[in-house]
Amino acid sequence: MFTALACLDTKNLNMPKWVHPFILGFMISALAMCFGANCMAPLNPARDFATRCFTAVAGYGSEVFTHRDYWWVGLFGPHIGAIVGGWLYYLGVELHWPETRDDEKTGEHHELTVALNSANDRKSAI
Repeated sequence: MFTALACLDTKNLNMPKWVHPFILGFMISALAMCFGANCMAPLNPARDFATRCFTAVAGYGSEVFTHRDYWWVGLFGPHIGAIVGGWLYYLGVELHWPETRDDEKTGEHHELTVALNSANDRKSAI
């Protein structure tokens, strides 16, 4: 969540919006590759809990929920981690950036937006 908020914050990295899906995809892929070998990367409760339910129905029984008593981590860990990560980003980074002026906002002065506005101005002048 910390990395996602850092990517999306216009006062922090100030990158174009079309880059956001790539950065977030690389972040999720890196987390899944790093933690997938030892704990199956329970980043998404739907992904972790559904596979446990299928495994229980497939014949392993209640062992998939009772092994090491950590079944609840895949359900509640991502939610708690997202809240904690969001607050840490807000308290550690976002509060310390100065407020941007209206003329510094990226959406209004992105190169493509400026080019489209100037093209529209030329059409209306003709």
